[in-house]
Parts: sequence; structure tokens; C-alpha cells
Amino acid sequence: MTSRATVIAACVPLLLCTLSQASEAAEGVSAGYDKGFFIRSDDARYALKISARLQVRHEVVVPDAGDTTSAFSLPRARLKLSGNVFDEALDYKFEADFGKGQVSLKDFFADYAFCSAFHVRAGQYKRPFSRQEINSSGKLIFTDPAITSEAFGAGRDLGIMLHNGYEKSPTFEWAVALMNGTGDKSRLSGTVVVDPVTGEGAITGGKLSNVPSTFRPQLLLRAGWNHGKLNGYSEGDLEGGALRFGVAGGVKMTFDTDGGHSGDIAADIDFVLKAQGFALDGAFYLMSMQDGPDFADQTFGATGLHAQASYLIAGHLLPMVRYARVMPDGGDDEDELALGLTAFLHGHDVKLTVEGSRLGTDTGATTTADWRVRTQLQLGF
Repeated sequence: MTSRATVIAACVPLLLCTLSQASEAAEGVSAGYDKGFFIRSDDARYALKISARLQVRHEVVVPDAGDTTSAFSLPRARLKLSGNVFDEALDYKFEADFGKGQVSLKDFFADYAFCSAFHVRAGQYKRPFSRQEINSSGKLIFTDPAITSEAFGAGRDLGIMLHNGYEKSPTFEWAVALMNGTGDKSRLSGTVVVDPVTGEGAITGGKLSNVPSTFRPQLLLRAGWNHGKLNGYSEGDLEGGALRFGVAGGVKMTFDTDGGHSGDIAADIDFVLKAQGFALDGAFYLMSMQDGPDFADQTFGATGLHAQASYLIAGHLLPMVRYARVMPDGGDDEDELALGLTAFLHGHDVKLTVEGSRLGTDTGATTTADWRVRTQLQLGF
């Protein structure tokens, strides 16, 4: 953990030094604030934007069985550096999270635009799968994505991607990515030696890494269509205006290259609709699991869905509702019903959210439910 924090800390002065050297070669530089503090060369070949996001949360959980818990937390404390180097077409983004009591790398990638319709991205970034996960956590209306996000394998990973700037909601959006398939979180690997006297184990030769020991590649495809001047990757209709909508679908295939019979296929169809302060978005998910020696030996794994609606009142108050359900084959169904109210003090940058949720589990024989109340203040700049 210390080594990762050291690497992240070293990146900041490195980027500043690079920009400083570039600025000397340029005719001049300008600085200011535009959704983040920026420095850029007058010839637009070099730019650095520094932004941050802090979320302070209080959560009360009343479980179906057990003791009630209550605590404050920092679910996200992000620092982001972004811009371009050497050319306006070569973008970069670095984002680290200092929340939850540890430092973790979220994004670090380079993105080159050969033209507006063809980009190449390499590094660590969000998988192009599921609209609610592609959304920035700072632009959600609820404090976290629905339970479907984790259940169907969204999140970040390492790899390479071809795309057309789909995150900016062009009329037709598309992305094709090849990734590790193991996600961005590091895992501990090594040999455990057990003391025969104490029974305690010690890891020898272990290491933390998010690079898989055996490559099980993951192929992702996403395509969609958008109507109107849609901001399709920001929840709630803070922009206002006439009817705008978008629909997209994605496929995520994890191949069985290690002989473990563990390949899978997940697909989703998601949508977003906005009009005059009203917003509605949701998705339907389907997953199959490999059940045999060949990747083609797929069997039903799970289905899921979520939908949420909101309406902006007087430009500042947003009542909202969400329902989500995950239905695995041979497992317990889970569902989520959430109600909330968000007060926007300065758009998504400064907002206060209060929400209550019922998290249910249906085993077929019994149904249990946990209750959760969250209050979260977000500051972004």
C-alpha cells in the first residue's frame, strides 16, 4: 500500500515538471478556473487541469437480524489531473482515491484522437459496459449505483479501447475494448507456510498486483444512439430543455483461456430520457456462465434490471425513486427500493443527498430486508 501511495505522489510533480518544461517552449501560458483549476499553453499543445471531489457520508443500517450500525465515512476523496500533452489530440487522465482509509489508483490512461470519430485509449479506465457505471460517481443522483452494477461486472480494468468519444453522447456512439478481465483492484498472491506448532500461516514471496497471473481476456462491445443535445452520462435533468433520449447496448465476454471453465457472457440494454427537468433511466441485464470445456458451453446465469426517475423542482430540489432487482440462477434474489431527495447548491459540484433504502433478499422460502438511511454532502471543484 505504501509503494502505491509513493507512486501516486510521485506522479503529481512529474506532470507539473513536464508541463513547466513544455510551457517554456511555448509562446506563453494562461491559468484560471473552468470546472477545475487549469494551466495551458497558448498554442493549446499542453494543458493541465486539477480537480477534486469529496463525499462525506453518514449511514445508518438497520439489519433484519443483528445490531443497528451508524457511522461517518469518506466513500470517495478523489484527486484528478487531466489535460493534453504534445498535441491537442493526445489527452491523459489520472485519478486517485484517498477515501475509505487507503489510497487506490482509479484511472490513468492516454487517449489519442485520430479524428473526432476515432480514438485509441490505453491504460486503466472504466469498462464501456452499463450506463450507470460509465457515469461519474460525482454525477449520480443517488449516493451509489444500483445493486445491478456490481452484480453484472461493471467497473474499471486495464486494457486498450477504440471508440468515438462515446462519453460525450454523440448521435451514434460506439466502443470496442480488450481488457484483462480481472478489474482494477489488486490481489495478494504467494505461498503460505504454516507453523506446525502455532498453526499460524506466513506468506512467503507474496505480492500485491492487479495483473492476472493467467491472461483471461475480456472483450467489450458497446453501441448506442442519442437524440437531441443529450448529456447521457450525467443523471438527473439539470440542463433542462426539450425531449432528449438515448439508448445503448453492450456485451462483455470473458474468455476461458486458462482451462478453468470459467468464461462468461454479460449483456445489457440501457436507456436515458430527459425533458423539462424530468429524467428517467434504467437497464436490463442478462448473464450466462460457461458450463463445460468449451466457451460455447454457456448456461443461464442471471438476469437483472433497474430503473430510476427524478424531477427537478425550482432548479435545486430533486426528488427521486429507484428500483433494482438481481435474479441469479440457483441463488437468492436481491432487490433494492430507494427514495431520496437531493438539494443542488451548485449543480453536481455542491449537493446534499438524503436517501432511504430497503435491501431485500428472497431465498424462495423466506424474505429478509435490511433498511438503510444515508446523508451525503458532495463538494467538487
